[in-house]
Amino acid sequence: MSDNPTTPSAENQSFGEMTSPADGRDLTAMFSSALELLKPNVNEVNRLNVFPVPDGDTGVNMFLTLGEIVAQAKRSDSTSVGVVARLMSDTALKAARGNSGVILSQLFRGFADHFQGMDKFGPVDLAAAFTPAAVASYAATGHPREGTILTVIREVSEQARDSEADSFATLLDGVCATALDSVARTPSLLLILREAGVVDAGGYGLYIILEGMRLCASGLTAEGREVEPPAPLGLDDPGNELSDSFLESIESEQYGYCTQFVVEGHGMDLADIKARLGKIGNSAVVIGDSRVVRVHVHASDSAPVMRYANSLGSVGQINIQSMDDQRRDYSRQRRLEQTGEEGGEVSIVAVVWGDGLESVFREYGVSQIIQGGDTLNPSVGQILSAVEDAPTSDVLILPNNPN
Repeated sequence: MSDNPTTPSAENQSFGEMTSPADGRDLTAMFSSALELLKPNVNEVNRLNVFPVPDGDTGVNMFLTLGEIVAQAKRSDSTSVGVVARLMSDTALKAARGNSGVILSQLFRGFADHFQGMDKFGPVDLAAAFTPAAVASYAATGHPREGTILTVIREVSEQARDSEADSFATLLDGVCATALDSVARTPSLLLILREAGVVDAGGYGLYIILEGMRLCASGLTAEGREVEPPAPLGLDDPGNELSDSFLESIESEQYGYCTQFVVEGHGMDLADIKARLGKIGNSAVVIGDSRVVRVHVHASDSAPVMRYANSLGSVGQINIQSMDDQRRDYSRQRRLEQTGEEGGEVSIVAVVWGDGLESVFREYGVSQIIQGGDTLNPSVGQILSAVEDAPTSDVLILPNNPN
């Protein structure tokens, strides 16, 4: 792994060496670095995804959510951290995907609330911003569970609050150390993780994001790095390998439907919506305000959820997925990984242009993505590398180029 220095700030310095306060461009650079670090680790986050449903989409959801946030922030002409943070938060509300993506969006909600009205920020400001982020994350969740991404963001906020760091790099060194330890301890707090033999996927994904920010703050590149999940503490097998007994236990489980949507209305009460959804389903996460609300909920039948949604106002961005289908795909893939047998499975390598198309392909399960650039003509070595990284021996290549 290369530790090549990057120059994210406008002053052409290593971000961690800055002595003057940072601005909105630097905040964008930090999360852009986080996105770069998350990209090669999406599949591993997916593999560990057993809670709240073993459907293997946590990595994709976090990547797509963060990708849209970074893309919008890069388009901003403002250098004000308050303006950029609010843009990130507003984008997160619209772009959040899945349970993990919706909770991740509250990190940006907390940052936006703290940076409101500020043009620049320092390490003390960044440290303080983690507290409202943690508060917002817990508040959005119908029944907060410890041993998840929530625990990690809370413990990070507590560490940052007590930090006396005088630089961004030093602050994020401490934040990442705390996050890593918190992720390692998640199985001791959540039974399903102990049964599966893995750490929490959402917490691990958040750690990767924070580590990407740390690399940026330290003047190091995040591109291409693989981040191993920490060994789960207190388990006989510390290798984060899913147990056979867990995979067998989920074969007969019925999970129903993951239902997501956005409602536009007037005078909506988020607490009341969470309470009502808690009676219809579970794993409800509700974010937004009195005018625009995003909902994520699991239910055995999506129809009652949608009837309630329509009673609130105008409903859009509806996404209903069968978690039982997702669980079957997840179980089959994990079995194939354990046995080394492909069983007719085919991986797809796709050459694409731009982050937007990459997001679309990833959403439909394509894990091996090659950014083709303006020419859409990557090298043979790039294609071979993607083929070798594919999880199956049968690979379909979508070159998007007659060459």
